Amino acid sequence: MKPTTGLILRRVGLLIEMVCLLAFVTLKDDHEVFAGLDLKRVLIAGITLGFVLWFAGMASIWSSARRTRG
Repeated sequence: MKPTTGLILRRVGLLIEMVCLLAFVTLKDDHEVFAGLDLKRVLIAGITLGFVLWFAGMASIWSSARRTRG
């Protein structure tokens, strides 16, 4: 992957994490349902997905930097 792909993955992952964390913190009702699932579980899955994307972006940047050094 190119270094710009890693930067995009990092930003998208961070954005997903921030939106899901904000929604999780401001959630008032513990028993809200989204698509038949508990909303808290959906938001935790979104936070996890954001972290995985962010980490993949970091790994991509590290690997491309290592390749360019030799």
